[in-house]
Amino acid sequence: MKKNRTKNSVKVRYPFRTGPVFRDMLYLLSLSFAVLLIYALILIHPPAKKSEVERKAEFLIILEWDERSIADIDLWVMDSQNNIVWFAQKTGGFLHLDKDDLGQRNDRIMVDGKEKIIYLNREVVTIRGIVPGEYIVNVHAYRKTKEAPVNGYVKLLKLNPYIEYATEYFVFKNWGDEITVFRFNVDEDGYISDINQDQHRFIKTRPLGRIDPVVPPVPFGFRPGVQRP
Repeated sequence: MKKNRTKNSVKVRYPFRTGPVFRDMLYLLSLSFAVLLIYALILIHPPAKKSEVERKAEFLIILEWDERSIADIDLWVMDSQNNIVWFAQKTGGFLHLDKDDLGQRNDRIMVDGKEKIIYLNREVVTIRGIVPGEYIVNVHAYRKTKEAPVNGYVKLLKLNPYIEYATEYFVFKNWGDEITVFRFNVDEDGYISDINQDQHRFIKTRPLGRIDPVVPPVPFGFRPGVQRP
């Protein structure tokens, strides 16, 4: 006689079990896959080199004046090779003028269709290499319409390593005023010494707001009578 078999009568003799060896192997396989995936992503999108991210700079010369002033104050810098940067010649040698700030005239931006004024009057010259010798830093009141004086300062910074060498304050009472805020020497190792205020004039003024360089030197790119807007 055949015995009746039920669906529960069949027993599994070798049930599947996950022992510690199997779990360790699975973990190592997952970890290896993750490492390979990250390595592949790095090869597809390599990180940018440091030289591509930030420009090399050795010194900063920062000019700031009254943030709500409409006066146009200019920064002039000459290096030891007679390269000069100013609003009409923004690069020369290792010198670079980042922005020609015209006071509030170019401090306006549009945000969501509305005009907004950024109350900051600043010009910055970056020195991107070490050239030993004397440097001269001047400021000039290119445009000043109000009788109130304009207060400002110029700061000299070394970046590698970071050193604040000088902060010189000035007051301009008249249009056309020009002063040497400081002169300094850079040695072969990139350190500054002999900071002084011996005056040197870059420009001379003429009627109608025109400026002419005092010769020598003559800044490249200057055309007599050419005015900014």
